[in-house]
Amino acid sequence: MQKIVNILKMLVIPKDMAKARHMSVLIALFIFILSSYLLAFPYGVQAAKSTSVYKTEYNFMALQEIPDDAAYNNIFTEIDDLECAVGDDLKLACGGMTAGTVYETLIEYESTVGETEISVTRKIHFYVDYQAEEAEPAFDVLTDFDDSSFPYETQVEHYFVLLTPTYMYYQAQTRGIDELEMTHNDQALSVISTTLYYDGYIPDFNLSIDTPETYGYLMGTYIVDQILVGLAAYAKSSAFINTLLICVIFPLLMVVIFWLFFKRNGKLVTFREYFNIAALTSIIPLIITFGVSWLYPAILNAYIFIFSIFYLFVLYKINNSPDQLD
Repeated sequence: MQKIVNILKMLVIPKDMAKARHMSVLIALFIFILSSYLLAFPYGVQAAKSTSVYKTEYNFMALQEIPDDAAYNNIFTEIDDLECAVGDDLKLACGGMTAGTVYETLIEYESTVGETEISVTRKIHFYVDYQAEEAEPAFDVLTDFDDSSFPYETQVEHYFVLLTPTYMYYQAQTRGIDELEMTHNDQALSVISTTLYYDGYIPDFNLSIDTPETYGYLMGTYIVDQILVGLAAYAKSSAFINTLLICVIFPLLMVVIFWLFFKRNGKLVTFREYFNIAALTSIIPLIITFGVSWLYPAILNAYIFIFSIFYLFVLYKINNSPDQLD
């Protein structure tokens, strides 16, 4: 029991922290890296949940509002016949296409947006670039889907879905539309785009639907759902990078700054001592941040501030202690 009490005191009482200043640097490094892994979990979960809001955003509605009509279902039946699905090798295979070919179709319909209910023409350009992975792509998404290739027309919007053997690309509005500052029924038009690789983001992508002649129009909603799955996976994968910066890189910077500032006049002298004390100091902010972040993810942005203040307080108490260090 006394050992547990001593360990807890070592986490909050500067004098007791100083006793561990000569511990292995590997232990201190392990604490920092473990912190980044622990905080990445709630941060990633919350970041993934936040992607669901995109489903109701204007630029994702065009695919979801395709009318339930025989003409559109026929188009999606044709797409279904391509038999495009991601295989075990995490590459898109299309049994209904010949390698080296390109499939394209246009899905065009009228929609009303805003309170004025003025009709807007939505044009969804659907492509499957079934080239070999090492072959030159049939499309350059930076130039082929811009306002020079698709000049702006009054009350007309363009959306692009491009499938390749390795990734899916989605773009809402033509590149350059932002500079034109156009609005449709009080809805400002702005371009968004995302590239999602099947490997790691949408490994279960399968462009087929049951009875497409009846429910083919729902394929647009399926594509949006897959985009959200990919964005959620990306958010989770990038969470560790963010927490690594916050929990390891930034604290290391603080250690260097405080070491240079205190080492001449303080009782702690070596970089190792400052680094080890920093690792112990980070545990309490870690526990607080980990607990609160499940309900309030934004606290992660305050972690480095909490750590810095506590670390500065601990260093001040140790370096100004009237007692000699053990």
